[in-house]
Amino acid sequence: MPSLMCVLCGREQLPAGPGVGSIRNYDRPTAEWAPYWIPFIEDLRGEPGRLVHPECFASEHSWPALVAVVTEHDRRTRSEMAGYRRP
Repeated sequence: MPSLMCVLCGREQLPAGPGVGSIRNYDRPTAEWAPYWIPFIEDLRGEPGRLVHPECFASEHSWPALVAVVTEHDRRTRSEMAGYRRP
């Protein structure tokens, strides 16, 4: 189980709740954090480099940035599910 402390506000995160994970993107010159949506923290298999509350991510970046992270997660999920056919 990953650390459940938000690195931005220092408060605990609920395992059954959502979060925004990030990994370092070393392909960029500034080594930015590449964010991704985590619907349920308790489902994580490993520990992200960084884990924050959705509200804290929005405060650090913007609400449109948070919406973009969630939208990208939904797009990937729909794409994966399109590969499965019902019998």
